[in-house]
Amino acid sequence: MTKTRSPWALDPCFTSAKIGALRKINQVFIEIPGSKSYTNRALLLASIAKGVTTLKGILKSDDSYWCIQALKDLGIKIELFQSNAEVYGCGAKWPKEELELYLGSGGTIARFLPGLLLGSQNNASWKLTASSQMTKRPIGELFSALTRLGSSISYSNDSERFPVVLKGNSLHGGEAEISGATSSQFLSGLLMAAPLSKVGCTIAIKDHIVQSAYVKITTQLMKKFSCQVEYQENLKSFKIAPQTYQAAEIQLEADASTSCYFLSLPLIAGGELTITNLTPHTLQPDIRILEIIKLFGGEVFTENNQVKVRGSGKIKGGFTINMQDCSDQVITVAVLAALADKEVEIRGVEHIRHHESDRISVVATQLKKLGCQVIEFNDGLKIAPQPMHGAKITTFDDHRIAMGFSILATQVPGIEIDDPGCVSKTCPSFYELLRKCGVEVNLASADPRAPSSSSANNQ
Repeated sequence: MTKTRSPWALDPCFTSAKIGALRKINQVFIEIPGSKSYTNRALLLASIAKGVTTLKGILKSDDSYWCIQALKDLGIKIELFQSNAEVYGCGAKWPKEELELYLGSGGTIARFLPGLLLGSQNNASWKLTASSQMTKRPIGELFSALTRLGSSISYSNDSERFPVVLKGNSLHGGEAEISGATSSQFLSGLLMAAPLSKVGCTIAIKDHIVQSAYVKITTQLMKKFSCQVEYQENLKSFKIAPQTYQAAEIQLEADASTSCYFLSLPLIAGGELTITNLTPHTLQPDIRILEIIKLFGGEVFTENNQVKVRGSGKIKGGFTINMQDCSDQVITVAVLAALADKEVEIRGVEHIRHHESDRISVVATQLKKLGCQVIEFNDGLKIAPQPMHGAKITTFDDHRIAMGFSILATQVPGIEIDDPGCVSKTCPSFYELLRKCGVEVNLASADPRAPSSSSANNQ
């Protein structure tokens, strides 16, 4: 299967986006949708829990849609009220068995749901399929660890990739070792499943964890659902006893990753922008963008659940930065670097070559299209600013490429973003939010009968 867009997506008729110039942000206030990381983790844990969970502030995007659809296919009752959800948990016994489930392109559900099926009380099997993009992404490290813990996993095409067939009630437990160097989601998937094991699990990390903050988000949510995880502060080992997830009422956070694109606008255009629902104390690692904005010469102000950035429109470069812990923002930092007064070097992010696209290679090739000088390393990029010109940006169905280069387009005339609907993976309202910042956005369709979408909200 190749379907990735959901009914919550930006209209699929739009094939390109042209972005107008932004000269200054004039005290804009915006609210950001909920966190994808919190939303999908909470939906899955609520579904396996005992009782009815209320989740407030969920993200409605492609990733969360496919997560909810898979859970509904498994027989979970989920009622949606605008951005809130009530989830009727199954108490570790999925209502529907012997199903084929489609997971779309969502990395979180693809890494988290398998363990929850394997550890359930069902003596049944499920076949999991995914989009062509997700089929190409690595999953073998997680499946190998689950197998060492006694799980029954078989592959349809003799490789550790989707599609797979999983047998419930087969997660015995014990000891397992796993790598965290490719994705922290492998470890999170093991941790979420571990309380369902028969004898408990001890998990060791054999190298290092990229974006380790996401592991702490996982353990934080597990605790909210009444399951405890013992771990060393250096996150080298984890111990989880058999436990039962219990329903909860949880207010989810705004998405820090989505926030970063908008927080960069006053830095590059000058002016001031406030996000009214983002806590600066979040565990989400992309909140580090606040430190990076200061490196680039911007000012940051925080108060309660508000974050404000003020900029002059002049960006300072001349530094090297390791972004391993906030690697989802490499594209944002790369486009800022392209507008800076001196070169910027980004390192420590080799693992983003295995995300929705090879993000290091794609960023390099797309910036070169615009006239920027870029040196590509195995684990990063060096960007030397040059006068840039317009070109068509190929997004490779990668939401972060589309969002990052849309921000750059506010300063470089003639940039056209192909397949803008890919932003729907995490933020279908991205272009509408951009309009609220005073940016003119023209979404064009290949179908001459379909109307274009062009407007701006100047504030």
